[in-house]
Amino acid sequence: MEKILVKKKSKELNSIIGKDTEVIGDVKSKGSIRVDGKVGGNIEMNGSVIIGKSGKLNGNIKANEALISGKIIGNIVVKKVLELRANSSVKGDICTKSLTVESGATLDGKCEMESVKVNQTTDEQKKTH
Repeated sequence: MEKILVKKKSKELNSIIGKDTEVIGDVKSKGSIRVDGKVGGNIEMNGSVIIGKSGKLNGNIKANEALISGKIIGNIVVKKVLELRANSSVKGDICTKSLTVESGATLDGKCEMESVKVNQTTDEQKKTH
């Protein structure tokens, strides 16, 4: 799916955090982002979030689609498709409409599958149920 996401969204992939880069603070954009470095903060995108194999996030993700190959400590709210690749690690709750988990991926948290509004957090969704 990474090739599909990158190929389809390449025109919208307007932010890349490289392997040797560390960002402290929240990242928000109308486009998409790829993280191969470290982010200490939340990521909110109208497009896709791609966390590469070397990518590490200590914060939450809110996005339209996400592909995770790296490590995340935080909650993930994805409107459409969330894919956890082999060797990815997520410590936090996820909420998405569609989920793919490859063998070898780990999830330490709750999983909620439903239609998701990207602007809702996991806690806000729980209040509406």
